[in-house]
Amino acid sequence: MHSRYQKRLLLQSRAVFMIGSHAGEGRLLNINGTGGLIESPVHVYRGDYVPLKLFLPGLPSPLVVTLAAVRWNHGNQFGVEFIQLPQKEQQVMRQFLAQYPDLSTRRRRRHYSSDPGGQNWHLDTYRLTA
Repeated sequence: MHSRYQKRLLLQSRAVFMIGSHAGEGRLLNINGTGGLIESPVHVYRGDYVPLKLFLPGLPSPLVVTLAAVRWNHGNQFGVEFIQLPQKEQQVMRQFLAQYPDLSTRRRRRHYSSDPGGQNWHLDTYRLTA
């Protein structure tokens, strides 16, 4: 599992995932090269593994994550770590994120939280503006 302290790009894009044989849909709220935050009325659990289709702004087709692990869930939001991302999709992700090389100049919010085990962490986020 990758460090939680990584810059993330804030956005609101469509996300589609599969839980068993059921399709779920939600909004991707932030992303970096290793994971993202999804909001959905479909309940998923920590430890679930899901394939994803992410409809990122400006891309002609969805980014396909073959396998993502649900690392946490709270209410209608859950965090995923990208486990399997095909080589072609990795390149698409790099090109997409490269459009925002200096995320530090974007409006920044810092989120604080605590893991159930008591370990504190924070996450810098940057808003995607059109």
